[in-house]
Amino acid sequence: MKIVVLTLVLLLSACESSQIYQKAPYKTNIAKKYPAVSIIVNDGLYDSFKQVHMHQGIVKSLRKANVFKRISVNNNTITSFTFDIRIQENSEENFVGIMILALTLGLIPTERKRHFDMDVTILYKNSILKKLHYSTDGTELLYIGNNFATTIHQAMDSLVSYLLSDIEKEKVFEGTSILKKIKKKEMKRIIHLSIV
Repeated sequence: MKIVVLTLVLLLSACESSQIYQKAPYKTNIAKKYPAVSIIVNDGLYDSFKQVHMHQGIVKSLRKANVFKRISVNNNTITSFTFDIRIQENSEENFVGIMILALTLGLIPTERKRHFDMDVTILYKNSILKKLHYSTDGTELLYIGNNFATTIHQAMDSLVSYLLSDIEKEKVFEGTSILKKIKKKEMKRIIHLSIV
């Protein structure tokens, strides 16, 4: 009986604990939306459970923020702006924890450190305008009732928060560096066309 109670206590404590990833503050539901963007995550290749959920987490977080006029996926032919996003996980494997998890059939929770890196290239009509890098760390509790997809989505939410915070701080879509470069390119094109 004591073993059953102890197991229940451990499971409940695991359920209460969440995988905490730091998030940066940014404004949501803004009145003047950023332009429509196309999102390409890891070249649009989703050949594993992890990659599928990374992609879903990024798109879900960007749409939830409600700051872009539209977000399309893997289709940069209908938008001028593209976010080329590459995500990689570099996590420590806790072999002792995995062994305990296996021996107890997931009843005793164990911890695993997770680290995600995200590189974002912002493009305007296939011209690179800005490159950004973000990383986030978290601790995942492994136990029988854990939803691994939720952990990945939380990590992606953290990475997106840093991206949107930088876009807001640097006023990326509000006449600063990116739009100046765009105007310069457009002016060169107009001058070239008028000469021809």
